[in-house]
Amino acid sequence: MKFILSALLLASIASTANAEGVLFDDVCTAVVSDYDGTEDGVIELHLHCATPEKLLLGVSQATSDWIKDMVITGNLISGETQLQFPAGTVLDNYMLNEMPEVINSDSNIYNDNKMRRLNPSKGDFTVTMVRISSDGAGKSTSVSTSTIKSEVLSTNQVNIMTQLKACSHDQFTLTPASGTGFDGGVTTIATASNPGTGNLSTDYNTFLAYLNSILEQLRIKHGNAQAADFVMLCLPPGTITGTDAIGYFGYFLTVFNSEVCTSLSYNIHEVGHNINLNHASDTIFTPNNGSEYADQIGYMGFSYSDMHAPQMCFNAAKSYQLGWYTDKTYVCTPEQCNPCEVDVGGVVSYDDISVDYVLMKIENLSNDNDYYLTFNDASGFNVGTKEGENQVVINTQPNEGVERDFSQLVGLMDAGDSQNFNFDSVAGNSITVEVVSINNGVASVKVSVPGGECIPEVGGDPHFTTWNHEHYEFHGQCDLVMVKDDKFADGLGLNVHIRSKLVRFWSYIKNVAIRIGNDILEIEGSSNPEHNEATYWINYEYQGELTDLGGFPISFSASSLAKSIYEIDLSSKYPGVKIIIKIYKEFIRVKLHGGVDAFGNTVGLLGGYKTGKTYARDERTILNDFSKLGNEWQVLPGEPKLFHTLESPQFPEKCLEPENPQGQRRRRLGESRISIEQAERACAVLKDPLTIKDCVYDILATQDIDMVGAF
Repeated sequence: MKFILSALLLASIASTANAEGVLFDDVCTAVVSDYDGTEDGVIELHLHCATPEKLLLGVSQATSDWIKDMVITGNLISGETQLQFPAGTVLDNYMLNEMPEVINSDSNIYNDNKMRRLNPSKGDFTVTMVRISSDGAGKSTSVSTSTIKSEVLSTNQVNIMTQLKACSHDQFTLTPASGTGFDGGVTTIATASNPGTGNLSTDYNTFLAYLNSILEQLRIKHGNAQAADFVMLCLPPGTITGTDAIGYFGYFLTVFNSEVCTSLSYNIHEVGHNINLNHASDTIFTPNNGSEYADQIGYMGFSYSDMHAPQMCFNAAKSYQLGWYTDKTYVCTPEQCNPCEVDVGGVVSYDDISVDYVLMKIENLSNDNDYYLTFNDASGFNVGTKEGENQVVINTQPNEGVERDFSQLVGLMDAGDSQNFNFDSVAGNSITVEVVSINNGVASVKVSVPGGECIPEVGGDPHFTTWNHEHYEFHGQCDLVMVKDDKFADGLGLNVHIRSKLVRFWSYIKNVAIRIGNDILEIEGSSNPEHNEATYWINYEYQGELTDLGGFPISFSASSLAKSIYEIDLSSKYPGVKIIIKIYKEFIRVKLHGGVDAFGNTVGLLGGYKTGKTYARDERTILNDFSKLGNEWQVLPGEPKLFHTLESPQFPEKCLEPENPQGQRRRRLGESRISIEQAERACAVLKDPLTIKDCVYDILATQDIDMVGAF
């Protein structure tokens, strides 16, 4: 059938009359075209059947709505999906009269992360622009070969070649096609075919005959092969009406009227469709309102007639889709107790070694509609961006940017701005994006989940809660570094050491010592329920005058004979921040109330504040074995001795650990006088499920229902 079809098409070039038509039973590739800039604002999509000879047949019954639905549902992938037409389908000139049967809709079109590259967005590619020297309407392309060579296909001007090279940082380059039939990348074609009225809605068959005439001659002229990786047709003025340009998704072809074929933004916009970028909107798209083009941060919104302007790149969602900045993309999965805090520069700073990230992806675990963020640095090759100049810009786009989806501009933010975004329609399922500061082309951004206060703490059995709100246990007996930060409070420094004591198959925090500046406060619990006095040492002096620690006020209160609280108020330096030491009998729990300003640089048993990772002392190795983590943070000889006495073991002696804490615990719990149900009722006053679990363990281990007071 391919030979008959090819012969028919060649004949149709000379005469489009073919009243009888021909039966079509071949398999072809689906290609969707988008008619950009339609005057009435209505999306106009056309489905084509691309033959092996790279000629395009129209599918007359495939409406824009049907095509859009098939693309959105992933059942039709332009440039990839194979189409089979039912028996009896007639090809009338260049139009097929039946709807296709998609033959690979259930194939593994999308890989696990749904990122697809039908035409690579990285690599070195050839490009040609085709001029029409004459056609059946007596017209020719109004732009000369010399103008195209010097203005579009050279490196002496800002154009599609130089701009894509700059935006991709040399990862996507275009080179003018060379060899026989090319003049500086330009190819000239003459055709006897007439484009008709140019109305693609009513005279589509005639236009396809015209288009295929050019494509067939182009193929023959270049040895029956595709002329270049990207083929840009520069048609005579007004050849197509109602639009000035056509892009073909996942395909090599773009089409322009002469009026815009040398326009920088038109060129990149349409080639953007070739590499599967869809439009950039600033609202949820509604037909007839034109909003599908309204994001003017980059090239997938409105286009302009300027030959060498505007200089810009692509918005955050499209940038993620292209994959040009993968090694400088920060992927954030915000949790209620684990905000993402990161510095993000603009894509113009990608090669700057001092800039760690230029793009952030905020993963939406509720659905596929992720958020993308960057700093829209309006300098260098992005100096012409039309919207959000020098602001943090946020786009959302479904399905990690496969070509079927529009992006939507949802945020333009300056330093100090904060904005909430709903992840879906579920009440309260939202994130907060805060721009902490913008300095020297880099924005400090915090992404958090609204909710209750999350407080890293250590104490009890002992149970450790990291900055990432991860709970773990370490039952070793030794002196341990809970947190330390030499730069705390403008260089005063902060050290918090805890001393644990082993009891049968579990341990507890016996002492805590805190140093700020040159002051050291050590606190010890008491197993004597009649003892209601504070047991502490200030700068190694027992029961010395206790008013402040490193200049920060200290208060003490006792709610019962067994319960007391010390509070170190850090508000003079860090508003609202404090360190609380809760004592229940001999058990001590330390709570740090505060955020990144106070504790962002701390290291120790609570892990890294900004990453949530439990690091070894080298601050690179991640330790998920919590026995190794505990031993890693044993106080070393070179670290300050904060406790007023030394107790064994001291490094290099290893921490003492129970032989089988879990086995002993299970046996012990089996002998409990207090039931699990009683413990759960007592601990129900606590809010966090993991803390409730810790509380239940402690009550069952100590056989003390009042142990809930330690939390």
